[in-house]
Amino acid sequence: MMPFVGHTQAVRCVAFTPDGGTLVSGGDDGKIILWDRDAGRPEFKLRAGFKAVHTVACHPDGKRLLAGFRYPRAVLELHDRLRFWDLATGKPCEAIDDDTSMWHRAERLAAGPALKEVLVRDADTIRAIRFRPDGDSFVFFHLEARPELWRLDPDPRPVESWFDRRFDITALALSDDGDTAAVASRDYVRVGRLDARTVPPGYAARGHVHSLSLSPTGDRLAGCWGDCVTVWETAGGRAVRDFAGHAGPVEVVAYKPDGTLIASAGLDGRVLLWEPHGGAARAAYDWGLGPVHALAFAPDCLTLAVAGRGGLVLIDLE
Repeated sequence: MMPFVGHTQAVRCVAFTPDGGTLVSGGDDGKIILWDRDAGRPEFKLRAGFKAVHTVACHPDGKRLLAGFRYPRAVLELHDRLRFWDLATGKPCEAIDDDTSMWHRAERLAAGPALKEVLVRDADTIRAIRFRPDGDSFVFFHLEARPELWRLDPDPRPVESWFDRRFDITALALSDDGDTAAVASRDYVRVGRLDARTVPPGYAARGHVHSLSLSPTGDRLAGCWGDCVTVWETAGGRAVRDFAGHAGPVEVVAYKPDGTLIASAGLDGRVLLWEPHGGAARAAYDWGLGPVHALAFAPDCLTLAVAGRGGLVLIDLE
């Protein structure tokens, strides 16, 4: 187990770059930290302008990070935004600008570079951002509002989809191929292809769903409610297995990229690793972190990042 020391308050979100070499975290201290995964040291510390950072996402190209950003209200009355950051420099990404005219260059020199950003409302209420594998579009949702699908090129714009008609969203998951989305509206779950106009009827959980994760093959969906984890078949919504082992509400659930494990964690501070098909707990961990808020498997399946009130740790799965 390797601790990552840098946040001064609870860590709320964590993500790996596609190559697994960099770990990104955000927390209640308002910082986004880029970490060298192997050395466990911070490479860059970014300020998002919020009291707390709840979600971050790495672009599939491995070069950029997307996270919420807010200018200080005392300085400028500007919209919230989703900002791209350069993972190699820790600086905001500049928007492509092909205008080389003299007057345009003069304006740019005076105003500064245009940045790669997406204007949104209440960015601090966004609780999940997921890129599709092509990197041209992404999905996100505002807490207990509606999810949205956005296309980035040539200019950022929202795209109509079946799930933007779902409200009171509490959890969102996207399949590895980027074609299927799952959303939970409190205790009600719905799964469908993003390009579908209609989707099959949803199915009920037995409590308020806090987190969802689709299996790598997309045929199973794991969700957590109360102190339990449930696995459903995505076709038909039949509950195939319940996992019980936590002593408090479960906040987050995640499939291992190779589909061989499900990780769950929550307010009891424990991290449990489950066998998806057998139902047995493979391992249980408790490092005294207090409530755990986020989990992320490394792309190579060798490590698991665990984020919570007590900080951020990386555990070896081999």
